Amino acid sequence: MEKKKIKLNFADFGPDFNNNDNLFLVMLKKHFNVEITDDPDFLLYSCFGNDHLKYHCVRIFCTGECITPDFNLCDYAIGFDYINFEDRYCRIPLYMFPGYRSVYDKAKAKHEKADEIVAQPRDFCCMVCSGVTGRETRKEIFDLLYVYKPVASGGRWMNNVGGPVKDKLEFCSHYKFSIAFENVDYSGYTTEKIVESFAAGTIPIYFGDPTIQTEFNPKAFVNCAAFTSLQEAVEYIKYLDENDDAYMAMLREPMELCEKEDKLEDYLVHILSQEPEKAYRRPKNVWVANVEQNANRAVEQQRREKTFVYRLIRKIKRILRGIKTTH
Repeated sequence: MEKKKIKLNFADFGPDFNNNDNLFLVMLKKHFNVEITDDPDFLLYSCFGNDHLKYHCVRIFCTGECITPDFNLCDYAIGFDYINFEDRYCRIPLYMFPGYRSVYDKAKAKHEKADEIVAQPRDFCCMVCSGVTGRETRKEIFDLLYVYKPVASGGRWMNNVGGPVKDKLEFCSHYKFSIAFENVDYSGYTTEKIVESFAAGTIPIYFGDPTIQTEFNPKAFVNCAAFTSLQEAVEYIKYLDENDDAYMAMLREPMELCEKEDKLEDYLVHILSQEPEKAYRRPKNVWVANVEQNANRAVEQQRREKTFVYRLIRKIKRILRGIKTTH
């Protein structure tokens, strides 16, 4: 059977994203004859820019960052929030995206290898962090744990192992615990961090999504939000570290209590199987048009502020205002 032809493009996924070679295309080419074009019927875009505003086709917003979709600017969205909005939204956490599939599968099986994991000599705890957000809480737990035993930091931030590690999972596999703190504590915002900790065979020390216990087995990790303070959480971590039976009981717990549905492919196929005019969901009225115009004005203002001439004009105006006030 001949595959349906779709005209598609990507935007705002960041500088390393290849529009012509990516995991979305691998997935979609199983179902469609995909043409990548600057005049698409469907646009899949993310949050690392504003090029999506140039396209007036069906827009599908997809984010791995903690940002809530603006449904005045997109027809469909894929994100973290718990939103019910007919077929316009699908909650798919970052760890369920194609690029993390192998890590997720390894994490699901970690409890089956608990005896094998503890048979290898391991140190106390580690952390791999390179980002700039959420550092205060991470540093607090790091410092509290370090009072008890050394904590190895393998990221660019607070590195104490001679430089950033190349393989996060391999590095973490040499430790009993690993710090898996999100950049923000926001309902539904669960990234790859806790899953990578599970996949490495460690017990995650987690802080972030306040609903995390509904997404993962609460008996399988240390949820710092469940304690009255980080110090109380540290006392529990010390107990696990010093009591082999308690540690093994947690390590043997499965990551999940029920199987998660892999929804991304089905959701995208549902959207792209429609004719473009039928797939369009944004309201066509003056209010939504105003939202779009305001978004474009904001982008243009940001662009102007970055130009040398604009900055120079502002500087001259400030000087002139200063001259007037002195006379």
